[in-house]
Amino acid sequence: MSKSNKQTILIAGGDGLVGKHLVNIIDTSQYHVIILSRKKKTSYQAGVEYAVWDTDKKTIDDIPSPDHIINL
Repeated sequence: MSKSNKQTILIAGGDGLVGKHLVNIIDTSQYHVIILSRKKKTSYQAGVEYAVWDTDKKTIDDIPSPDHIINL
């Protein structure tokens, strides 16, 4: 399934204790996962990317509208 056919899940807190486990159980062949992070990071997991969320400037990287949002 191509990235354009996958639904997108945006996860705030995807780098925390619960978030890391959640990301690991999401089927990335079916979903594209975007993790909001306060620091620029590189994902080493296929189907997962990071978007920078600057809480001081109140900005988020340009990302497509997600189909699902999980706020941990």
